[in-house]
Amino acid sequence: MEKFIQTYFTFFIWCLNIPYAELPSAISVCNSASFLSAYQSDCSKKPTYQYVLGIMGIILNVLVSNTIIMYFVSYDFLDPNVLKRRYRFNLIFVIICRAIEIYLYYLNLGMVIYIKYFMSHLIGFIFIYDWLKYLPFKDKGINLMYGCSIFIYESIMIIYSLWEIWPD
Repeated sequence: MEKFIQTYFTFFIWCLNIPYAELPSAISVCNSASFLSAYQSDCSKKPTYQYVLGIMGIILNVLVSNTIIMYFVSYDFLDPNVLKRRYRFNLIFVIICRAIEIYLYYLNLGMVIYIKYFMSHLIGFIFIYDWLKYLPFKDKGINLMYGCSIFIYESIMIIYSLWEIWPD
């Protein structure tokens, strides 16, 4: 059970949080990316409460994400040196940036693409800064793997941004 809890908290911010943020985002928009097929083309009949529920879902996602990460910091594992992550204020900022980035994906407007790429790079740079300055995990092997994952993420984002934004 302890291993499951450690794995859940470790991968929550990167893998498990994204679907929870996408659902309310896709409900609150009104375009081809909307999960509600009735409102993919005509927004005039969409009730206001769906917008409100979508925005409330995004806010709740940010609050729950912060609560889970703060719980992860205060949870005492049997081996405290393995996956204990030090909590910093920048994690709150990253969670908010990810929620905004996911919501902007569903808006699908012209200039929003530049904001999405900027937010993706900002998240990568915050994690690189956090890794270089604070070494967030106590275990050196996990810390090295985490650092490599961050640099791979940022490298892929740079290549993808250049590929998408570069003029033909």
